[in-house]
Parts: sequence; C-alpha cells; structure tokens
Amino acid sequence: MSARVTRLAVLLGLVLVLSGVGAVLVLHFSAEGAQRLGVGDCVDLTGRGVVVLDCSATGSRYRVAKVIAAADASCPTGDYDWISQEHSRLADHTLCLMPNAREGDCFAGGDGSRYAELSRIGCDGEWTVRVGRVVEGRADRALCTAPQGFARVFTEPAATLCFLKP
Repeated sequence: MSARVTRLAVLLGLVLVLSGVGAVLVLHFSAEGAQRLGVGDCVDLTGRGVVVLDCSATGSRYRVAKVIAAADASCPTGDYDWISQEHSRLADHTLCLMPNAREGDCFAGGDGSRYAELSRIGCDGEWTVRVGRVVEGRADRALCTAPQGFARVFTEPAATLCFLKP
C-alpha cells in the first residue's frame, strides 16, 4: 500500500472511532438528563419534555425541589407538581417541582392550583395570583393569613409560598 492510502485508512479509522465515542456520549447524556438536573435548577415543561432555563427567565415556572432515582416514586409531603419517565430525558427519575416564584411575582392563567397552567407576567396586567410572601426553611400553611389567598407548602426543601388573589 502506498503512504497516501495508509494515511487515508488511518484518518478514516480515527473518524469512525470519534463518531462512535460522540454517539455514546450523546446517548449517555440524553438518558441521564435528570442526573444533571439538581435541586434549585429552574425548568419549564413543554411538549418535548423538560427545558432547563435561567431562574430569572419569564418561562421558568418551576424549580426542582427533589430528584428521585425512580420513575414511579412519590414526592415528599407537600404541594409539588411532578414529572417522571414519560419524558425520555428523565430516564428512570421523578422530578418534584415547586413554583419558581419570588415575592411580588404575578402569574396569569389557571386557577392557581396547577402551576403548569400559570404564566409569569408583569403585575400591571390582568394577573390571577401574586406571590405575597415566600418563607424559606418552614413548611407551615399558618404562615399565610391573607383572606384572599392560599398557601402552597413544601417539605423538601422546606418552604411556604403565600399567594394572593385579586
């Protein structure tokens, strides 16, 4: 064989090896997506699954409260929304989700009971609920006393969100 054919064969072999390594990495990280998600990460749910967003982004409706390494697991006691393996990126995991809400945030849509129906908006518009108080470190409905509001309580991590209705 000539030197040119030998170099071409070596180059082709390297391309095939690198392509195989790349494919393995893509498959691994697609299947292990939930392991990359951690407590405190902000996400949104779409028809395509879980999308990781910056916590200050308007569309980041959820914050990951707990990642459980089982698809059929239950979230801790509290008012969590959750998502499990039906989305391929989660593999065999359950994500326990709480609203990504800061004091003063306003949301429109739904009745306030399902976060997936809510969209963060400016408070100068027609809002459905406003976050009146966020208490980190305590899970206690009694912390929310507004007559036109309701509480959402989470035990892991402990937090109480007090929502107000217009």
